[in-house]
Amino acid sequence: MTLKFKFFINFVCLFSFLGYGINLFADEPNNKILSSSSDMSADELLKKYKKWVERLNCCEYTFKQISEYIENGVKHEMNNSGKVYFNKYKKLLYSFNTLNSPVEDFSTKYQVLMNTTIPFLYLIEEQKTNSNKIKYAVISYKNKDKLPNSYSELLARHTGDESIMFFGLFKLGSDFILKDIYDSFTKMNLKSEKQQLNNNTIYKIIGEYNNRRYELWLNPEYEFMPIKISCCPLDRKINFFDFIIKDQTKIKDIFIPTKYLLLMESEFSIENKGKKETIKSKEKAEGEISNILLDVDFEEKDYKITLSIPDGTQADVQDDLQTNYIWYKGKIVVKTNEIESAIERGDRGAIPSPRELRFWIMLISLILIFIGGGLKIKSIIKNNKNSKKEK
Repeated sequence: MTLKFKFFINFVCLFSFLGYGINLFADEPNNKILSSSSDMSADELLKKYKKWVERLNCCEYTFKQISEYIENGVKHEMNNSGKVYFNKYKKLLYSFNTLNSPVEDFSTKYQVLMNTTIPFLYLIEEQKTNSNKIKYAVISYKNKDKLPNSYSELLARHTGDESIMFFGLFKLGSDFILKDIYDSFTKMNLKSEKQQLNNNTIYKIIGEYNNRRYELWLNPEYEFMPIKISCCPLDRKINFFDFIIKDQTKIKDIFIPTKYLLLMESEFSIENKGKKETIKSKEKAEGEISNILLDVDFEEKDYKITLSIPDGTQADVQDDLQTNYIWYKGKIVVKTNEIESAIERGDRGAIPSPRELRFWIMLISLILIFIGGGLKIKSIIKNNKNSKKEK
């Protein structure tokens, strides 16, 4: 499996099957839930949720997550940590993350950068634990107008919604892959419920679409901060998805999730070498964020590329895959013979290109010819002087 696709294993399980199910409060079987008719409509609740989300559209934080999932009986573990800054409206993003897999014995560092000059840049560095060999990958977009329709899709795809501050942008599954939660719920037939959960009043926004049930749980005590998002098929089969907030803090008069639990179980089929293969997976992830700053005064100079990607690394420019690009001097450039020669000189100690070699050979030859001619003339003059003296 190539580097860049291996890296997405954890995220593919998360984002591809969000719409397939949920096991409500699977980690808290003793919670007592009493339902009643809601005194607030679903539309009113959505507006309160949107107001909460909008206060998180610019922030900086660090996060860490421990994941464990079993796929067809094979256990995988992932430890993910890093720093993220984003401003959704200005379309600025900086992320530097480290992903470790003790079971699969590899460590990956990845950096994402998006600012006024770089539409999108994604750098990956992967190394086996007991190996000195490092693999690199570069993924980018060339033009800002070619970026995916949903900016939050890029945020989610390359920094991970599981970093919880993206809760307000969390995807609801394949049917709404380009949509945020708010936009997705506005496309459904909705109803609301008011419930008592552990002596606390909560509100649920419930929607159904394409034989699936979606739920967004809001807590008015936390200014309608979401405490849970769930998806499940109406037939309640094996597939389910749970995202539960376990703790929160208050910063600048807004409640922010700080700890969470992700539970997912899915079953799906893929075609592998002409044969249909069934994949069964279970996932549990626990994460937390810290060092939270809201309304950050973002300075692009403070967020720079720090991964040491070697010159000459192949670059995949998503909106121009027909052109051959490489990484050179901290930028993505079109691959040319001159640049290849420059990289070779840098790697091997000033080895000239064939064109430059021919130039220097000709120049040295001319110099030698002039020197030889000069020495010949000098010898002739000297011989003439000696001949005159002998006479």
